Amino acid sequence: MTQGVAPASVADALAQAGEALEFLAGADWASLPGQVQDDALRELAQLQARHVAARTGVLLAFDAGNGYRFCGCAGPVPWLTSVTRVSKAAAKEQAGWMRTFRGHPRLADALISGMISDSYARAFAAWTGKLPEGERDGADEILVDAAARGLAWEDIAALAQEMYERSRSFPDDDGDEPFRDRGLRLERTFGGAGRLTADLSAEAAGQLQKILDAFGKRLGPEDLRSQEQRDHDALAEALSRLLKANLAPQSSGMDTKAMVNVTLAQLRQLPGSQDLEDTWIEARCADAGYLTGPGARATACASDLTPVVTGNVDWDALNRLTDQCLGTGRCTCGGCTCRPEPTPEARLAVSRSLLRLAADTMSGPEGLAAWLRSRQLGTPFTPASLPLDIGESDSVPDSLRRAVIRRDGHCAWPGCDKPPASCEPHHVTPRADGGETSLANLKLLCWFHHHVCVHRDGWQIAVDADGTVAARAPWGQVAGSHGPSLLTRAA
Repeated sequence: MTQGVAPASVADALAQAGEALEFLAGADWASLPGQVQDDALRELAQLQARHVAARTGVLLAFDAGNGYRFCGCAGPVPWLTSVTRVSKAAAKEQAGWMRTFRGHPRLADALISGMISDSYARAFAAWTGKLPEGERDGADEILVDAAARGLAWEDIAALAQEMYERSRSFPDDDGDEPFRDRGLRLERTFGGAGRLTADLSAEAAGQLQKILDAFGKRLGPEDLRSQEQRDHDALAEALSRLLKANLAPQSSGMDTKAMVNVTLAQLRQLPGSQDLEDTWIEARCADAGYLTGPGARATACASDLTPVVTGNVDWDALNRLTDQCLGTGRCTCGGCTCRPEPTPEARLAVSRSLLRLAADTMSGPEGLAAWLRSRQLGTPFTPASLPLDIGESDSVPDSLRRAVIRRDGHCAWPGCDKPPASCEPHHVTPRADGGETSLANLKLLCWFHHHVCVHRDGWQIAVDADGTVAARAPWGQVAGSHGPSLLTRAA
């Protein structure tokens, strides 16, 4: 590629663009001065804006000529997803630029010239799109000029808001509904995750910003989250508090409950179950969702666990038991008159009775399912059960929770002073590893240090006999220690 030579065709321009981007992607940027890096980032931002403009111009012509029909597609979005292999969300975004260009030609010109970024153009179109149609072009020109003169983003937004307020003297599509444009959409994605998009009213945006500011601060050197991750976790913590504070309808202020399903067949296959089953048969007595990954460990640490033992009917075994009860196949007279063959109705009645008796035998606090569960699974799966066998317990009783709060006073993580209202008890030795729900094994941790540091990033905390707490990351970083608590010092 020769520098300064204009491309002779579209194909030539695309080839030159590809070569240039390949060169830039492979450049040794670390060896270059900061000024070169600064200039490159500025130029690439303009190239990004021009790229959006160029792609949208092609899409507009492609759409006008129904070019997507040659591939059997019904429109630009399915064509983009199937041919260019972008996600549906990305395809919709690209198609949305066509509407922006059609309704906001001044923004299109500003993108082509590199005067504004694509993100600015998208925001400007959303703002001026609420104005009467005859005022949009002039408003776009004002906003583009403000951006070109270096006006701060907040000031540009205020300018757009002022134009909108002045336009309210004209009738608009909202009528008597000033918040008609508000909206929020939560799309559930792979593995139960979600993607949130919203058009918030000024009041809602202000309230959300306060939540993000309050809960999204960086918390010490161990907080390696990006701003976006901190904002996400801030919203998650606020929602968690809302649910636990009994302020959401039908939540009853209850902590998250985790239900652990175990089949009776799986229990019977565990080592030692046969001996326990024999003991149960002789004694006939006993003591009174699916979870995976780090998210499950985080939920299980502070949740109520309800073990559920399930079972299926073994019909072959039931038929053999029915035959045994009816005595079929054991004729003693030689003429099959001592034990006549039962009618189908009689056989069905016996099978039903046996099934009910078997269910009663296996179920309840004295059944086989409870016997095996309480001896094989251990804490926290050993509370009293319900048929077939459902164990119920409050994993961290309120009295114990209050004792942990009184002892620790705030988040026990070294250097963190989040109040008890922001915290929850954490099992130092995990319950999955046999850790007890006891005062000695519980420490108060805030949402970030509990869910993010411990259960996502793998930090481990250790508590010395004097109450000192230390935290160590998997990569070796060590957080400083608190001194012992007031109660520990007094002791």
